Amino acid sequence: MACLQGGRPDQAQLHLQQLVAAYPGEAIYTERLATLLERRGFVDEAEACFRRLLATHPGLNNSRYNLARLLKRHGRHEQALEEYQQCLARNIARPEEVHNNISVIHTARHRHEQALAALEDLHARAERWDDVTRVLEMAVERAADGVTRGKRLARL
Repeated sequence: MACLQGGRPDQAQLHLQQLVAAYPGEAIYTERLATLLERRGFVDEAEACFRRLLATHPGLNNSRYNLARLLKRHGRHEQALEEYQQCLARNIARPEEVHNNISVIHTARHRHEQALAALEDLHARAERWDDVTRVLEMAVERAADGVTRGKRLARL
């Protein structure tokens, strides 16, 4: 990290690559390397870092979530959705964030009913009801016809 602070990203990348090679199961090194690669514009390489880690350690849900976020940031929405679904299937610790991100992707792709379904699932799990209810109400308004809208809002 001192290399980054000193303005030497090439050296930081080399050190992180060495750490990943020496400690392939330590997600922190892979994630830091992937973050550095993404910041330097090497998105495919960053994705490959995550995929190598997950190929040997598929249960690292936080790493899978971070891969999905990387894919989402770079417009690879279908791949991101697949990774988010894997996070849910593997019982990620905070599924609320995953459902919210799924909803964001569907909304961006004008799949309002799917976005709404993700938010409804989020609403069913949420601890902070006010925030989720407000977002869900907006999604219902955007997605549904009058009859469906009324039924869904009544459930809230």
